[in-house]
Amino acid sequence: MSAPFDPAAWLDAYESDGGSYAVTPDGRLWLGIIGFVGGDLSKHTLPLIAHPERVEAIKALVRERCFLREL
Repeated sequence: MSAPFDPAAWLDAYESDGGSYAVTPDGRLWLGIIGFVGGDLSKHTLPLIAHPERVEAIKALVRERCFLREL
């Protein structure tokens, strides 16, 4: 059995590999790869494929982080 998915750890690892992110006003998650230096991008994308609940958790975290930056 694998460890539960941790959206904060996922987002931190993606960001530390040079990835960027945004959630559009219509709720789409965009993952930027310009400047990505993490090698194999699939190590980040594979955990999200066929797991909409994980994508939603990441979106919620991105919204929270972006909101906190605006304060």
